[in-house]
Amino acid sequence: MSKQTIVILTSPCSNIEDARKLMSDVTGGSEVTWHIDNKYYETDVDFHIYNDDDKDIGKLGVEAVILLTNSTEDSLANLATQMELIDKWSPQVRLMVCEKCSEDDNGDKRCLNRGSVLQWCLENEMELIEMKPDSEECELGDYGIERIVSALQSHTWPNLMLKTSKKAAKKRKESSQTAGVSKPAPTTTQKSSEDAKEAVDDDDDDDERYGQNIQTLMSQMASLKTECLSKGSKEDQVKYAENIAKAFWEVLGGDDGEFDSD
Repeated sequence: MSKQTIVILTSPCSNIEDARKLMSDVTGGSEVTWHIDNKYYETDVDFHIYNDDDKDIGKLGVEAVILLTNSTEDSLANLATQMELIDKWSPQVRLMVCEKCSEDDNGDKRCLNRGSVLQWCLENEMELIEMKPDSEECELGDYGIERIVSALQSHTWPNLMLKTSKKAAKKRKESSQTAGVSKPAPTTTQKSSEDAKEAVDDDDDDDERYGQNIQTLMSQMASLKTECLSKGSKEDQVKYAENIAKAFWEVLGGDDGEFDSD
């Protein structure tokens, strides 16, 4: 089984200690291997802090890169070397992490401008994650370690083991049942045998369809994220994100009433 690797890549003005702390905050300890165990799947992912001696890092199966930057000392221009490496590895998840950015017209003038950084991230297929943003528009879960963990767990890891949603399987089975042609009633022995076989077959079919549906959606996360970020206003981005959430909820067998009609 091939490895699944998250590479932390430091910018010219960030350091290894910051990278180690970030890795520790994500994994919840000092472990290099991160065991992801959420509602939908389980998998093990290896963290790797890049250094200049890592010539064969691409062979580790780089699925995600966290570009750790110093927003008060770095410039977007001095990230060219890091971007060459990222493009070479072609990871599915690309995160640019910094302490904070400044607003367009106010805020800390020593920090990189948020508008410029967002434009750079869009051009380079990166997601900007601020650890401690000044913006009042940022909501819990949109920044910091929580957002980093969420972005990484949203990825379709090649070696993930999906968990079966019993509620989803039951709902799909009930919704697919239609009136059939009447048949002679089977004997008790026949019925027990047939029911057991049908239950096994239905569970296998449900698990396979569930896995296919959720993997299809998760494989589209990168393009969906890019499309969401391209929306002009915060309101449009939120609306687009809600539609994505609804699609996942339906696949998982959630009740339609959980979402407001508007």
